[in-house]
Amino acid sequence: MTNEKKDLRFEIKSIAEDGTFTGMAAVYGNTDLQGDVIEPGAFTRTLKDHNGEIKLLWQHDPSKPLGKGKITDTSAGLQIEGRLALGITAARDAYESLKAGIVDGLSIGYDVIRQNAKDGKRFLKELRLFEVSLVTFPANPLATVTAVKSEDAEIAELSAIGGALYRLSRKVSWR
Repeated sequence: MTNEKKDLRFEIKSIAEDGTFTGMAAVYGNTDLQGDVIEPGAFTRTLKDHNGEIKLLWQHDPSKPLGKGKITDTSAGLQIEGRLALGITAARDAYESLKAGIVDGLSIGYDVIRQNAKDGKRFLKELRLFEVSLVTFPANPLATVTAVKSEDAEIAELSAIGGALYRLSRKVSWR
């Protein structure tokens, strides 16, 4: 019985960018620049009615749809995993703006179903969500894109995986 070591070769030829990003479309409990406070549970009906999906727009412009997003209610707010339709010119431009950090804000288009007012603030208890937009200046400064998946990020991630596999292959005996 001999221990034989084999090298594991890992090479990245190319990775297609897929236009995905994640972020917080709406944040619970803080006062936005317009004096609104979104309360937890405000999106419960919308999530059910839309099966957890929502349209993505550019700067709230219905003539510039960009793609779709999967929305999830978290304790912090409404999280989105967006996918831009890169076959659309506006979506490609938006994706480049995201990757460059030029645009990183998110904003929501909605109707108010239930609210309370107190001390000059609106407490939004139930909202009907129509869309999530990538925006330059969000009404809620905490509603931002938190990650953009790009070719560079994927290459770094795959390189790290390749390095780990290589290190593992050096420790394992192949027979």
